[in-house]
Amino acid sequence: STDSISFTKLTKVPMLTLRNTDGPASNSYHDTNLINYKVYYYKIVGNNAFAENDILGIMKAMPRDITPPTSPIAVKAMHIGKNDAMITWEMQEPVSADLAGFIIMRDTAVDAPFNKSIIEKPLEKNARMYRDTNLVLGGTYYYQVIAVDTARNAVRSFPAYVSFVDSTPPG
Repeated sequence: STDSISFTKLTKVPMLTLRNTDGPASNSYHDTNLINYKVYYYKIVGNNAFAENDILGIMKAMPRDITPPTSPIAVKAMHIGKNDAMITWEMQEPVSADLAGFIIMRDTAVDAPFNKSIIEKPLEKNARMYRDTNLVLGGTYYYQVIAVDTARNAVRSFPAYVSFVDSTPPG
């Protein structure tokens, strides 16, 4: 039901789950073709020993989008100025319709947690590059680009390493 008053039967025959008494005591039903963020009500009805219907309960549920957008691909980081790096990436076509934008992460090791964004707010969904101007020459930097959708689902790219051009002569 969508109004908690008029219900539509989802199964034609009663569901019976046989299980070992040592296993978990739960049954489930997978409902499909629902609209995300719309409230649905389910009435669970059981048959008693006299073939009468007993309402076991009414529950309220709301499906939500848990599918992240596609991952950014071909992420590259290039040293372009004394303390600057240009991070570029691509998105596989077609781009997810609910793509909201991108977050840029930076860390000092490829296996680091990448847990702090280097930008204050996400980049627009059509962005495909970002210039990082806060580097120390000779440092070690890896970047990840995170695609975020309107439901706040996120997916990370593979890390990209920026190698600095050594323009300082030995002395």
